[in-house]
Amino acid sequence: TPVREALLRLQGEGLVSREKGWVVESTDAASIDHVFESRVAIEGYATHVAALRATPADIRELRGLAEEMDGFEAMGRAQLNLLNRRFHERIVGLSGNPFFVEMHERTQFHYWNMRLPVLFTREQAVVANEEHKRIVDALEARDPDAAERHARAHVETTHRIVRDALDG
Repeated sequence: TPVREALLRLQGEGLVSREKGWVVESTDAASIDHVFESRVAIEGYATHVAALRATPADIRELRGLAEEMDGFEAMGRAQLNLLNRRFHERIVGLSGNPFFVEMHERTQFHYWNMRLPVLFTREQAVVANEEHKRIVDALEARDPDAAERHARAHVETTHRIVRDALDG
């Protein structure tokens, strides 16, 4: 029963379908665009709200994550992905809105489920982390509009990198 319920939930989210048994759905370009459109909306506004609610300790934690990501060349891809995921999850969590957290988890699930074979170049990784730092600066300045603008730009940058890698 628990497995059947899990499969039905995955079917409801469009990740599997039922034909002559259960089949994992393939990922198409439109799905990638939909995930990133969702991330822009959710992370953008969650960052806006986080700018109003983050404490100095929260800002220090985020700045520490960004500084740790500066050392990306000395760490494995899995470590960098973990730090990046923690950074984004923490900001969404700072919004204090459980619906944002739930929606963000869903977009992240779909994103990682796509198993996108994209490796950022050194330059792209540097730019991405500079964007992280701009987000933290806006949070620290308690500027919700700038925080949202930087968060949206960051997700859009990642979207372009992924699309270019898959199209090229």
